[in-house]
Amino acid sequence: MYRAQNLECPRCREVMTPFNNIINKRLIKCGACGGNWTTLAEFKDLLHEMSPEYELVLSTAVSGHGELKCPECQVAMVRILVDGLELDQCWDHGVWFDFEELQQALRLV
Repeated sequence: MYRAQNLECPRCREVMTPFNNIINKRLIKCGACGGNWTTLAEFKDLLHEMSPEYELVLSTAVSGHGELKCPECQVAMVRILVDGLELDQCWDHGVWFDFEELQQALRLV
């Protein structure tokens, strides 16, 4: 569950805004840089709803801890590969998509 109040963007440190997208998946968006924060479960559900036969290929960390910190716990996120797309993930709280990375990930299906 999100603790959406006053979460700061890991990229630009602006306060992010929660919203439900058109297929009712919970995202938290940064209006300043365009990044998106969501749980891995919500991301997987979104991909499954778009294409039920699609199977997400998620690798382990590709380059250790990145420069970004989780907006929920402030621990450095790890860089992961999702079907070839490098993303930042907190193992406990969610996945960070920089501007247009969410759209790139959704085009994979």
